[in-house]
Amino acid sequence: MGDIRRTAFAALCLAMVLAGCTDEGRPEPKSRTTSPAQLCTRIVTHWTKDALKPGGGDQSDYQQKGLSDRQNTLVLTLSEQARRIRAGEGRRAAHAFVEREARERCAALSSESPASSGGWPG
Repeated sequence: MGDIRRTAFAALCLAMVLAGCTDEGRPEPKSRTTSPAQLCTRIVTHWTKDALKPGGGDQSDYQQKGLSDRQNTLVLTLSEQARRIRAGEGRRAAHAFVEREARERCAALSSESPASSGGWPG
């Protein structure tokens, strides 16, 4: 599958997940709603921990990972800080740091108005 097709497929899957659809395209009943801060926390935590893997994890473009520019900047910042923590205190401490900081920083990102981010969505 070429890069364009792979990107289109990833975008379609992300759109279906965000819309709450099944693989057959029908909406699934929603038992709970995920807030923008929770979604940000989930994906920033995932990709930051992925970056901590030996070899640096998945090297896909941030847009292919479903990250906004601000979320990607957050992943890069947290990855750098978590590597230093991992070197001194170990993997568990680094992962705990990532989970805590992603939650706090995503809450702050989600509370910003679009005007404060130059008008672009986060």
